[in-house]
Amino acid sequence: MTDLEWPFVSVIIPHYNDNERLMKCLKALKSQTHPKDRLELIVVDNGSETAPDLSEFPKATLLIETKKGSYAARNTGVRHSRGEILAFTDSDCIPQPKWIENGIKAFGENPKKSEYSAMGGEIRQFFENPERPTIMEKYSKIFFLQQGEYVEKLGFAATANIMIRRGEFLKVGYFEERLMSSGDLQWCRRLKKMGLKLGYTKESRVMHPAVKTLKKLIQITQRVAGGCKKMREYHPELQNEIGWYSIKRMIAGNKYAIKKIKKEDTCNFVDAFLILSIHNFLGFLGRVEMLRVRMGGIPKRR
Repeated sequence: MTDLEWPFVSVIIPHYNDNERLMKCLKALKSQTHPKDRLELIVVDNGSETAPDLSEFPKATLLIETKKGSYAARNTGVRHSRGEILAFTDSDCIPQPKWIENGIKAFGENPKKSEYSAMGGEIRQFFENPERPTIMEKYSKIFFLQQGEYVEKLGFAATANIMIRRGEFLKVGYFEERLMSSGDLQWCRRLKKMGLKLGYTKESRVMHPAVKTLKKLIQITQRVAGGCKKMREYHPELQNEIGWYSIKRMIAGNKYAIKKIKKEDTCNFVDAFLILSIHNFLGFLGRVEMLRVRMGGIPKRR
């Protein structure tokens, strides 16, 4: 692409009590191969105890969104953005140098007239200590943030790594702000309903730390389960996206889990047993959380 062909890109990052990892994310964005004069960085703080200090990043804009939820924060970022392409990532992600460049190229020679309205990119997880990953990290790597599977089998992309043509975003509408989780799924379903197309590329990559502790795995499971329950409540047309788990569904889930575990060459028999046990334990907690929300409980934010 020539300089004149590079589209203007707005990178939008919701932030909540994650200053240390946000700094790593912004440092990675400073190294992007996309022309710097065709790029803006927008951080939207969502009520952190201590707002981030962006003085080290003069080209980054800090906005404040007091309404709880990352989707409300993302919407605020969009409203203040100028980009022809909206690139979403999270404060705990580390975009690789060609993240934006390869994402733009995946749209085709002319992003403005591409057959794709949105493009999900790879989310590759990494271990804190590659030589001695915890069993939780192994579980995370196998089951969490499987972007290729999300796009190709489930028809949505996680907002940790998705680029959207601005015009199509506005046609589909803003994210559902009432949701604490699953807003990306709900948005992509609306995109699909309008006959628009979502693509996937491995070349546009962000790195994401694998979840290291059982406590964090539980928090994520509860947040996602509660978000899915509210999504079904707010949008009955999506009620089949996730439902109450019957015995038949549990058996199918275990077959799926075993198949995925077998593909992970770092797992021995003991690891496989523990990972499958964690999978069923978290599945049970997810169902409990959905019941709690169904009975009037407030979905967890983090």
